[in-house]
Amino acid sequence: MAKTVAYYQNRLGETSRARPNLRKSPLRRNHEAGHDRLIEDYFVDDAIYAVKFRRRFRMRKELFLRIVGDLEGRFPYFQWKMDARGKKGFSPIQKCTTSIRQLAYGMGADKWDEYFRMSERTVRESVYKFCKAICLVYGQRYLRKPTINDIHQLYTVHEGKHGFPGMLGSIDCMHWSWSLCPNAWRGQYMRGDHKEPTIILEVIASHDLWIWHAFFGPAGANNDINVLDQSPVFNDIYLGKSHDVPFQANGVSYKRGYYLTDCIYPPLSVFVKSFTCPNDPKRKKFKVAQESARKDVERAFGVLKRRWQVLTVGARSYEVKKLQHVMYACIILHNMILEDEGRAICRYNENEVLPNVEGVAVGTQEYRVNRREVHNRDIHQALRADLVEHIYRAHIQPPYELSHDDLFDESDEDSDMFVESEDSDDESDAGENDADDQGDGEDDDSKAHIQPPYELSHDDLFDESDEDSDMFVESEDSDDESDAGENDADDQGDDEDDDSEAHIQPPYELSHDDLFDESDEDSDMFVESEDSDDESDAGENDADDQGDDEDDDSEAHIQPPYELSHDDLFDESDEDSDMFVESEDSDDESDAGENDADDQGDGEDDDSE
Repeated sequence: MAKTVAYYQNRLGETSRARPNLRKSPLRRNHEAGHDRLIEDYFVDDAIYAVKFRRRFRMRKELFLRIVGDLEGRFPYFQWKMDARGKKGFSPIQKCTTSIRQLAYGMGADKWDEYFRMSERTVRESVYKFCKAICLVYGQRYLRKPTINDIHQLYTVHEGKHGFPGMLGSIDCMHWSWSLCPNAWRGQYMRGDHKEPTIILEVIASHDLWIWHAFFGPAGANNDINVLDQSPVFNDIYLGKSHDVPFQANGVSYKRGYYLTDCIYPPLSVFVKSFTCPNDPKRKKFKVAQESARKDVERAFGVLKRRWQVLTVGARSYEVKKLQHVMYACIILHNMILEDEGRAICRYNENEVLPNVEGVAVGTQEYRVNRREVHNRDIHQALRADLVEHIYRAHIQPPYELSHDDLFDESDEDSDMFVESEDSDDESDAGENDADDQGDGEDDDSKAHIQPPYELSHDDLFDESDEDSDMFVESEDSDDESDAGENDADDQGDDEDDDSEAHIQPPYELSHDDLFDESDEDSDMFVESEDSDDESDAGENDADDQGDDEDDDSEAHIQPPYELSHDDLFDESDEDSDMFVESEDSDDESDAGENDADDQGDGEDDDSE
C-alpha cells in the first residue's frame, strides 16, 4: 500500500513539473515614453515631422487639437488618468492619434505597438470609441440637412457650375467589403458583381464634395432601388417637415429642388435622370451636361476612400453597428476637413433660427398626398423636358467660327472667283437631257470655278490671254456625249465640233506652249481621239463606220505630253507618207466579219490610199 501511494505521488510531481505556464508575462511598455516621442515628433514648435502632419493626420494640426480637446472634455475614456497600478495610462493625444492612423491607413491594430506603446486590444478599442464619440459630438452639425440659406447657396453654385437650376446634389451608392461577415449572413450580403460580402452606403453630395445625406447598413445583395426604399432620405418630405425652396426652369416654376441620378433610379419628381440613347441634339447636350454634373458624387466617393483607406480594405468587425460608427465618423471628418480648409459652399450658422414646421402623422391623407407628389411621373417628365430646353439655350455658344469678313476682303466678293459652282452640279445631275447640257456648256465656259482661299488663284497660274483660248473649254460636253451612247448618229455629228476644242490642262502639268509650237496646234495631229472611241462603241452599224474611215485617215493620234514629240521621231516629209494611216480601219474590218463582200470592196479603196 505504501508503495502504491509513493508511486502516484511521484507521478503527480512529474506532471506538475512538466505542465507549462500558459499565462503570458506582461510587456513592460513605457506609456509616457510613447507620449513624449509623439509630442516631440509632431506637436512641439520645432517638431521633426511638422511638414508631414497634414499628410499623416489628413487634417491640419489646429483641427486635430480641437477634436482632441472636445473629446477629452466630454468623455472620460479620452482623459489622462491613473490606472489600477498607480501609473499614468495613455494620453488623449495617443488614443486619438492611433484612431486617426487606423482610419487613414487601414492597417492592422498591432502595427502601432512599437511606436505608440499600445497593445492590439487597446488600439482596437480606441478606434471604436473614437468613432462613436465623433458621431455624438459632431454628427448634428456635419450630417445636417440643408437649411433654407443652404438651399439657396446650392442653387446658385450648381447653376453657375453645371447650368442646372434647382439642383441640390447627386445621389448614388457604394459598397464596403465585409471580411468578417458571419457565414450565416453571407447569402444576403453577397452579390454577383462582388466576390465577398459587402455593406451598401447611400450618399448625396454637392459640387464641393460635401456629403449632405448618408445611409449605411443595407445588405450588399440589394440594388440602388431597394436601398432607396429603405432610406430615410424622403421622410421629411412625406412628413411635411422639409424646407421647400421653389425655382424656375425654362420659365416654369417648381416647388422643390431635385437630385441627379443614374438610369437605375425610378422616375420620381425629385430625380433627374439622363437619356439612354438620345438622337436629338438638345437631348445629347443634356446627356453630356447631366453626366458631367453627376460626377460630383463619384468624386466624393473617390476622395472619401482615398482619405480614409480603411474603407478600401475589408471591414474587421463582427457587428454592423460598429461598422456604422466607423463609416459615419469618416464622413463627418471628411466634411470637417472641407469646412476647415474653406472649400465648403455652405457655412454653419449656430444663430440661424429654423422655422418650426409641424409635421403630419404617418398614414394620414396629407402623408399620402406628399408621397404621391414625390412619386409623380408626370412632374419628372415635365421637369426633365424643361431642363433640356434650359441647358440647350444656356450652352448655345456665340459664333466661334471665323466670319466671312475675316477670311475674304470686300474686293474678293465682287470678283469672278467666288461664282457658285451650283450650275455645274445641276448640269451633272441633269444628265437626262444631253442637248440642253451641251447648250449650257457654252455659258459655263464664261464662268470660273470657285477657288478655295488657301489655293493659288486663277491669275497666278494663267494669263488673261490663256483664258480666251480654246484650251479651257469645259469637258462636260464630252462626258455627256459618252453617257448618251444611245444615239450614235447625234454623237458623230457632234464630233466635228469637238475636234476644235482642246482638253482642259490641269494647273500642275506643263502648259501647251511648253510642249508644242504654234505651228503644231494647227496640224491634224491634235485632233481628239474621242471619235474613234465613239466609233468603236457604235459597232452596230458597220456600214457607217466604214464610211467614216476616210475622214479618220486624215486625223492623227493625240500625242501625250510625256512622250517624244513628233519632230523628234519623224521628218516633215514622213507625215504625208502612207505609214501614218490609222490602224482603226483594220480593227473595224476585223470586227465587221458579218459582211465579207463589203469588206472586200473596201479593200480595193484602201489599196489606192
